[in-house]
Amino acid sequence: MFGKNAAVVIANPNGFDCNGCSFINTSKLTMVSGQSRMSDGAITGFKINNDLTSDFIIHELGLYAITQMMSISSQERLS
Repeated sequence: MFGKNAAVVIANPNGFDCNGCSFINTSKLTMVSGQSRMSDGAITGFKINNDLTSDFIIHELGLYAITQMMSISSQERLS
C-alpha cells in the first residue's frame, strides 16, 4: 500500500501459496481462503472453502507484515 495505512482484506477461493509475501502500510490484514459475503457494499462475513484447492500455505521465506492486527482464516488440515 502506498500512502496512509489501510485495512486490507483478501478473500481468494483458490487459497494462498505464500513464499516471501509481504505487506507494509497495512493497519489490519485479513486473508481468507474462501469468499467474502457482501451486502450494500460492505463485507458481512466470509465463507471458508473446504476443498483441497483452497489451502493457505506459508513456505520457507514466510509471510512478512507490518500491521497492528492480522487474521488468517482457512480450512484446517493436518498431514
